[in-house]
Amino acid sequence: MTNTILSVDQLTQVVSIGQSDQTTTLLKNISFTVQKGELVSIVGPSGSGKSTLLYCISGITRPTGGTVAIAGINPYQLKPNQLAAFRRQTIGFIFQQYNLIQSLPVFENVVLQQRLSHQQPQRAEIKQLLTKMNFAGQIDGPVATLSGGEQQKVAIARTILTDCDVLFADEPTGALDSASKAIIFTYFKSTRINYRICPSLMILIGIFFVLRNQKNFVTVEEVEKEIELTEGQELS
Repeated sequence: MTNTILSVDQLTQVVSIGQSDQTTTLLKNISFTVQKGELVSIVGPSGSGKSTLLYCISGITRPTGGTVAIAGINPYQLKPNQLAAFRRQTIGFIFQQYNLIQSLPVFENVVLQQRLSHQQPQRAEIKQLLTKMNFAGQIDGPVATLSGGEQQKVAIARTILTDCDVLFADEPTGALDSASKAIIFTYFKSTRINYRICPSLMILIGIFFVLRNQKNFVTVEEVEKEIELTEGQELS
């Protein structure tokens, strides 16, 4: 049985420039594999293609060349309804923009993905998770009144509870203070080693971070693999 959770082979992304026939290459021949349990960072200067790579390898943006396999499945070969189900069941994504529903309270935002997957939310476990994340808001309060940092914790909690096989995160702690960053990262490390605070007790087997300018968020010793980009190419 293979331990590879993600396989990327010769990934390329070329886009058109405006209405002209000109194109620009955002990613060029990126190849790597990730094993279950690995903590991987994607680093590089602004404009190097980090977010583009993250979106391509997570099933959000179809690349123009190369292949992606998540848990042995190429998401871009699935039909739209199959892809939607695959994302709900296999992939977790923490967006930099939070992607919360402002009209819903904190609890309903956290359990939204569970409800879409016909799972029964466990209020006690969710409260425990938010407490571990040092969440300062009210679980039944509106998310619209929360600070950016507290909204980011809600978004992180929502993704942690999805029972995903691999978790992708685009600068997941950008709005958090240094103490909260340490708490969140410590929690991420413990979940993939031990278990998650959720009814299924599944192990979190893959974590991705786009660190951008957060060089102080993790140390080299804490990351099993680092993918460094420059101008859309991986540095050897």
